[in-house]
Amino acid sequence: MHADLDTARAAVRGGLAAFAHFSGFTGMKTDAMEPALRKAARHLQASYDLRAHGHAGAAHAQALDAEFIDRFGIVGPLETVVPRFARLAQLGLDFCRVIPGSRDAAPAVVSTSMMHLATEVRAAVAGSSARA
Repeated sequence: MHADLDTARAAVRGGLAAFAHFSGFTGMKTDAMEPALRKAARHLQASYDLRAHGHAGAAHAQALDAEFIDRFGIVGPLETVVPRFARLAQLGLDFCRVIPGSRDAAPAVVSTSMMHLATEVRAAVAGSSARA
């Protein structure tokens, strides 16, 4: 979570690439995926560099566009992330693993994001779940 959307995207880009590349593993039915995920999965299948695993600066991560990051991850300011987490809670999830940033994300961005997630986002999602 970060007030500046581009900063938020940059912080998670490498982590998202690491998880998204599983979608391109052998046996995955990429033809059945929605177009943006299919494009990313095929790209990561062909170009994922394990030496740069989890790094936002990796070429394979840099190729992921903003639309994909916004859809595959939960990024942005409070007013963007709260509804996304609230929808997960409304599905009945009571636990969600949050990967706060890429391996090369700025520590100050990651720590600030974690503080916001643990305080404002958590409280807002708990409040929205109680109203649902």
